[in-house]
Amino acid sequence: MNVTLAIVPPDGGETDYQIDLKVPHLPRSGEYIYLSEEEFPGVRAFLVRNIFHQGKHSSSEISEIDTVVLEVEFIEHPYQSDSHKQSVEMYKARGYTVKSAPETAY
Repeated sequence: MNVTLAIVPPDGGETDYQIDLKVPHLPRSGEYIYLSEEEFPGVRAFLVRNIFHQGKHSSSEISEIDTVVLEVEFIEHPYQSDSHKQSVEMYKARGYTVKSAPETAY
């Protein structure tokens, strides 16, 4: 399933940027997404805030959901990449409180 991550500031707001992503199932609000950096060591870590289903209504055919958007926010992670850490630090400098990943082996 293809989804779009809409990355927003901690506690919500306008989308800062988006990442298109293929997922095996649809994450739920409150779940975590960790993406390994392809070119650099470390991960990008996000908390799923909301899920939006967008589609088209048709009175003559079956209506269809064609886009799923996961609204996510940056979280701190002990193995975060340098670029992820820079984003976290930017939000902190703007006065946001950035949540942390749960303490776990993952």
